[in-house]
Amino acid sequence: MGTAASAKKRPPSPEAMKRNTQIEKELALSRVMETKTIKLLLLGGPESGKSTIAKQMKILHLNGFSEYDLLHYRHLIHSNIITAFRQLISAIECLKIDATENQKMMISNFVQISDRSKNCEISQELVFLAKALLPTSCFLEALQRRSEFELLDSAKYFFDDLDRITELSYVPTSQDILRSRAVTLGIHEVEFNYKNYIFRFYDA
Repeated sequence: MGTAASAKKRPPSPEAMKRNTQIEKELALSRVMETKTIKLLLLGGPESGKSTIAKQMKILHLNGFSEYDLLHYRHLIHSNIITAFRQLISAIECLKIDATENQKMMISNFVQISDRSKNCEISQELVFLAKALLPTSCFLEALQRRSEFELLDSAKYFFDDLDRITELSYVPTSQDILRSRAVTLGIHEVEFNYKNYIFRFYDA
C-alpha cells in the first residue's frame, strides 16, 4: 500500500516575516497603550453637569475650542436664550401673571418671530424684543417665581449679559460655553494625555 509523500513546508518569505514582525510590534504597543488608558463614562440626568465636565476637560487639556466649535456654541447659546424666553412666556400664562396690553403684544411678536426663526437663530428683531421684555413687570415676576416652573439653569447668566451675547461680533467665552446647554444625543468622546496616561471621557 503506497503512501503519499507529504509536501515540504516552505519557509516564510522575507516580506512575510517582516510583515509578521511589524504586526507583533503593533500588537505589543497596543497592549502597552491599553494599560495606560483610563476610560471614564459620564452618566447622569439632564442638566446634571456631565457635559460641563467634558467641556472643562477640553478647555484644560486640549487648548480650548476651535473656530468651528465657537461658531457652534454661538448658535447654541442664542438658541438657549430663545428657549429660556419661551419658558418664561409659558410661565406667565400658566401662572396667570398679569401683563399689560403692550407687554402681551411684545410677547405675541416674540413667539411669532421665534417660531419662524431657522435653527433658532436670534435675529436683531428678537434681540430688540428680548431687551424690551426683560425689565417688564411680568417677566420680573416670572423670574422671581422660577422655582415654580422649568427654566434653563443658565437663563439668568445669559440675561445679565444679553448686550454682549447678542452683539453681531459676539464670540463665546469659555464661561459662556460651560453655561450652554444641549441635549446629549449619542456618545461624545474627549481624549487627552496627562502625565503619560491617556484619558478618555465618554459623555452619554
